[in-house]
Amino acid sequence: MRLRSPLFVACLALAACTLAACPGDDNDDGTTKPSLDTLFPADNQAPGWTREPSPAEFSPALQLATTGAAVVGYIDGAADPYLATAGQGGFVAWGRAMYTDGTRRLELQIWELADSAKTKAVYDAMMTNSSFLEYPPPTWTDVAGIGEAARVANDNTLAWWFGARKGAYYFAGYTKMANPTVALDQAAKDAGEAFMKVVASKLP
Repeated sequence: MRLRSPLFVACLALAACTLAACPGDDNDDGTTKPSLDTLFPADNQAPGWTREPSPAEFSPALQLATTGAAVVGYIDGAADPYLATAGQGGFVAWGRAMYTDGTRRLELQIWELADSAKTKAVYDAMMTNSSFLEYPPPTWTDVAGIGEAARVANDNTLAWWFGARKGAYYFAGYTKMANPTVALDQAAKDAGEAFMKVVASKLP
């Protein structure tokens, strides 16, 4: 049997990882991407916010996926426009967790894509592709100070929707009242915006 050299084996491993867009690949600037789970804020890293240990909407409390099929398994057709826009080889990883500050709840999703161009494509498509939203597209307003670009919208008074991008990451926060009988207010928007700024600060 003919043995392969260590260099040959290493080259094969590198090629496989490149084709699969392995987590931990380099960012656009050459730095190594951190593991996605480390990018979700720890309790009180966003002041007052803690991760719900057993959210009613989904399980486990921190959902993570590294294949498109796994994301679809968690969020069904809601994943389709993201995966389609990112394109072949554009998806790397996805995660979701629910947080609460006692008065409000915030669902955070982070999409790790192959590079910043893929992330920008997803961010830009939010304005033109209605399939990104469960409801008819609301009116988005630009928000300063969250990543490289960010927007917020009020979804029929049910939640404040934040969408933002930074480097190879698109991240979204859906802020609603913990008590659904309490009206959504400006304070909920302000709290969600502050939370999203913390998330942006953790992204490379």
